Amino acid sequence: MDLEALEKKSWQRFFNDGFWDILLGLLLLNFGLAPVIEYISGIDYLYPYIIMLFAAEALFFVGKKFVTAPRIGRVKFSKKRKQKKLKVSIVLVISVVLGVCVYALFALQLVSVNISAYWWVALFCINAIVVFSVMAYFLDFKRLYLYGLFFGFSIIVAEFLRTILQHPYNALIGFGVLGAIMVVIGLVVLARFVKRYPLDGEIVYE
Repeated sequence: MDLEALEKKSWQRFFNDGFWDILLGLLLLNFGLAPVIEYISGIDYLYPYIIMLFAAEALFFVGKKFVTAPRIGRVKFSKKRKQKKLKVSIVLVISVVLGVCVYALFALQLVSVNISAYWWVALFCINAIVVFSVMAYFLDFKRLYLYGLFFGFSIIVAEFLRTILQHPYNALIGFGVLGAIMVVIGLVVLARFVKRYPLDGEIVYE
């Protein structure tokens, strides 16, 4: 038995339950919904954004625990796989820290450089594609390449619609549509996963 191939198959199965797709889709959808909630209710968009962020994370962990784990069990992966996860975590932390630092510099007016909105769009787009591509490579999760394009393209669409639609509806369409597509993909993958791996432990091959 090729243990490395078996481990890779188990690793990929871990991502083929749809919950990663749903989580990332909800995160992108959140960028579109939070400004709309602020516009309608007057509540600062940061509060509904944080609430929906925690709700998406909670759904992810509950799904992994009560849907995925009972069907495929728990696997202790090799040192090589753990190192890949560590590299992904480092990339994500660097990306988030840089983003927060740049935002803080301009929000607190510590720098007075006037940067065009087009440059912000380009930076966001490039960052999303690079980060998701790195994640896809190290995690062997190929759909992340597509989702990197979704995240990058979403801000381009939102910025383009700003000249046509009133804010925040440009954000709702720009981020919301692609986020909803990701959620739908996740639900389809989840339905297939549940069908293939029933709780009786007998794998269904089609």
